[in-house]
Amino acid sequence: MVLWIYEKLLSERKISKEEVLSHQKISPITFKRYIYDIKDYLAINASDYALVYTRRYKVYKLIRREGIGTMKQLNEDAANPVGEPKLAYH
Repeated sequence: MVLWIYEKLLSERKISKEEVLSHQKISPITFKRYIYDIKDYLAINASDYALVYTRRYKVYKLIRREGIGTMKQLNEDAANPVGEPKLAYH
């Protein structure tokens, strides 16, 4: 299931919780855990991508890190949101 979600993110660059829950038989908590697993995978492997949540559209997006700055900047932005996408982390 995690790989299905990851492949969907790679191909479409976004995914919504509602979309996954309507097609797959998993709970919302399991979906959240899978999202965190993908986010951790990207961080551990020094990927060029980061997984962010966009509240306005209620989707998780896969975006290039160079377009959003350093991890330090990401953490500062997450602490002081001003309409920017949030990182999906725990």
